[in-house]
Amino acid sequence: MNKIRFFDLFIFTILAILSEFLSSYFFNKVGSQFYLSFATLIFIIASIRWGAYSVFVIILSGIPLLFTQNQNDVYSGILYYCIANVFAVLPILLYGRKNRNLIVKSSYKLLIYIVLVLVSLSISKGIALMIINHDYLGFYKYFVSMIFTFSINAIIILLFRHFKSELLVDMNHYLLDASNEEKTKDPGFKIEEEKGEEKNEDWLKNERIENESNH
Repeated sequence: MNKIRFFDLFIFTILAILSEFLSSYFFNKVGSQFYLSFATLIFIIASIRWGAYSVFVIILSGIPLLFTQNQNDVYSGILYYCIANVFAVLPILLYGRKNRNLIVKSSYKLLIYIVLVLVSLSISKGIALMIINHDYLGFYKYFVSMIFTFSINAIIILLFRHFKSELLVDMNHYLLDASNEEKTKDPGFKIEEEKGEEKNEDWLKNERIENESNH
């Protein structure tokens, strides 16, 4: 389980970093008013798969921005682009250990979850901007600037859900179900199951004999 989780999250982290780098690079080159990144999309998928462990995906995805954005203060960049991203994990953290497949089953719940991630990030970015340059409208500015990106991300995630993509699965339950399925296919498991049934039958017979003798 741990090895699978590490490898899976490693792949998602690399994809998130590449996405943020390419988005920032083309944004600076083209000079578009809209900043489109799929790093948050990748994080949301990872969070459904692995829960709070996905926090590393969203934190490390901000690393490219430390180099592509004009930052005079490195510490401010780390606070805004990396540390502030921790808040994105709050919704799934508060959701607890419940089956995350329940989020995916309902398009409304999934959409609410996406919005909660946006709100959480907006709050954290707003706090970071207040600390860095006393900008008290940071929450509003970030929220408005990211609506386009989150709208695209939401559409893609809902399409994944519609086509029942195996990307959107709670991996803990997925692996548990796969393990149970393998056990039922194992001949040894069937033999043990048959032995258990035979023992139950013998026990019932003995109970009947004892009851008859008592009468």
